[in-house]
Amino acid sequence: MLYIDRCVCVGCPFTELKKLAREQSLDFDGLARSTGCGDGCGLCRPYIKAMLRTGQTVFTELICEPEPVRPEPGRPTKPPSASQRHQRPVEEVA
Repeated sequence: MLYIDRCVCVGCPFTELKKLAREQSLDFDGLARSTGCGDGCGLCRPYIKAMLRTGQTVFTELICEPEPVRPEPGRPTKPPSASQRHQRPVEEVA
């Protein structure tokens, strides 16, 4: 059975992070900046975010954070609009 209760890179228990977040009104980014938690291997990120949402400090299930979508080099970051999808390529005139 899993028992996840801390950031292993920094060794900081979620109970301490929860207390710090409440005392200093910190969000995830604030906790990461002030403690370093979430900046190492990253496995604790979804647990810290869940802790901030729910107050839970011990987790027994695996929580995975989806990988960020990175565009391929040279490809637009947004999908083309409807008008862009229906444009015909400009023909070159010799």
